[in-house]
Amino acid sequence: MPLTDAAAVLGISENALRLRIRRNHVAAHKQGGRWYVVIDQVADQSSDESMTSPDRSVTTPVDQSETVAALRETVEILQADVAYLRDQLDQRSRELADERERADVIQQLALNRIPPLPAGESRTQRSDDQPQPRLEPPTASPAGQGEAIAPQRPSDTLQSAPVVESVRWWEFWKR
Repeated sequence: MPLTDAAAVLGISENALRLRIRRNHVAAHKQGGRWYVVIDQVADQSSDESMTSPDRSVTTPVDQSETVAALRETVEILQADVAYLRDQLDQRSRELADERERADVIQQLALNRIPPLPAGESRTQRSDDQPQPRLEPPTASPAGQGEAIAPQRPSDTLQSAPVVESVRWWEFWKR
């Protein structure tokens, strides 16, 4: 029997029947690119399903008042839970805002404890001052190794050291 007819006999869609064929729940074979379902298997399976599952065409009246009452009770419980969670969220938000405010106050107090930096010297003040001479490091003795280098006295280095003009690092390339 072709796939479409077998699906109609079973009361399921063609795709559902294809899945049953793929899972080997229904015996079928493919000829010329089309699927054919074995009729005996379909009849046996349809009779088995009718015995194990209730008939879907027959509906029994169900008392829906109990179901409605249970659903309303569930909705009330869920609404109470939502209200509780919203209260918890509001409380946490207030706590976090208070904590942020406390942290800001602590940070401001800490920053106020740091003394401000003194103002830098102006150019006119620096040009009036004499530049401090730089001390040259001791050099190796010309005679070679083994001779001790005599320490220089500060007065000797001040007289013999050339005066070096101090230049800021960013003004070095402006020359």
